[in-house]
Amino acid sequence: KSRRRSTRSHSRNEGLADANPSFDIEDDAPMTPERMTTLAKNMVLRKLTRAPQTRQQLADYLSERGIAEEIVSEVLGRMTDVGLINDAEFAAMFVRAKRASRGLAPRVLAQELRQRGVDDDIITTELAAISPTDDRDLAKSLVAKKLTATARLDKETRIRRLTSMLVRKGFSAGLAFEVVREAIGELPAED
Repeated sequence: KSRRRSTRSHSRNEGLADANPSFDIEDDAPMTPERMTTLAKNMVLRKLTRAPQTRQQLADYLSERGIAEEIVSEVLGRMTDVGLINDAEFAAMFVRAKRASRGLAPRVLAQELRQRGVDDDIITTELAAISPTDDRDLAKSLVAKKLTATARLDKETRIRRLTSMLVRKGFSAGLAFEVVREAIGELPAED
């Protein structure tokens, strides 16, 4: 039989060709479990080459594209066993990147990791490495970057905006207020 690249989905292959445009579908060829497994592997590998993903993100991706649950479990299990999927490594990388790029506090990091399907034990372990001193230093750094941008504002507006910025990033209101007041000279600096 000749194989051709199809841009339209057959009813039994609905969504699979769209999810993977390079997937060749033979006319009237059944979607066997073996073909679906191969398709799922290719889809996961393509996703992982673009960006790291958690197991849950990949499971959701495959399920949304019509891959059977047992095949999703089998493929992701194998890829976890060989180390291609590792939620602990993902969490460590995610925390480092988001603290450096967006200045996020542990509370917001935990929330974002949960949304990506990372287990609470992994989140707790990863965030335990962040000390209160690290958080305070990060908050000070974030405020220092914004001080000149708020220089023309009156003092109360300045305090409110800087404090709000820190709270949105997940810092406690108490720490945010203290760091901001210190930065604009109302509180003595801590030793």
